[in-house]
Amino acid sequence: MWDYAHDSTVAAGYDRELEGTPLLVSDLAFVRETLTSPCRVADLGCGTGRVTVELAGLGHQVTGIDLSLPMLDAARTKSRKTGWACGNIVDLRMIRDQSFDAAICLFSTLGMVAGSAARVAAVAEAHRLLRPGGIYIVHAHLLGHHMRTSPGRRMVARDFVRRSLGRTDAGDFPMPARPGSPAWTMHVFTARELRKLLRGAGLVIERELTVGVDGRPTRWCPYGMLVAARRPPG
Repeated sequence: MWDYAHDSTVAAGYDRELEGTPLLVSDLAFVRETLTSPCRVADLGCGTGRVTVELAGLGHQVTGIDLSLPMLDAARTKSRKTGWACGNIVDLRMIRDQSFDAAICLFSTLGMVAGSAARVAAVAEAHRLLRPGGIYIVHAHLLGHHMRTSPGRRMVARDFVRRSLGRTDAGDFPMPARPGSPAWTMHVFTARELRKLLRGAGLVIERELTVGVDGRPTRWCPYGMLVAARRPPG
């Protein structure tokens, strides 16, 4: 993942490759419907600033945070009024507690965090950054999507065995290398696993939306899940 995040060729073609992806519409709509009033927002894993810039245009005070300097360089060309910071969402100790009203972690960024302990730490950091009553919005790919095909069902069955054995790599799937860019691993969640992760950090789930590959809401073998969870007030 480190190699992927620091590969300048990935950043250079990132927006072009994702252009027209339906999820880019559905996740932004989910965020806009959840954050109805201008507030302080941390975009955790902001990439090239797709959502960061959109939210800033709506009046939010947004700080985009990413591990990749090439991604941040691309983001800065879109908006110099937005705050940008290089950091690992697993450890953001350079940011004070309760600095934001909202934190977002979209486009499967949480699944790019390697290891269950690190994912727990990433959600705990989001909780720490939120003021009491603040909201955390996260997207994750779902394992059930692969039940649509015979190869996918075999993959899910193999992963079920890994989960039943308590293996630490359960849910981890290699992503193929593309020409000029390194391979990396994506963690694919079950809905139950994602809910448990959020609740374990002390967040209260308020809203969920499961979407298909076309970005539309669906309950049948959904491709991904968007969740809004709140840090309790007080």
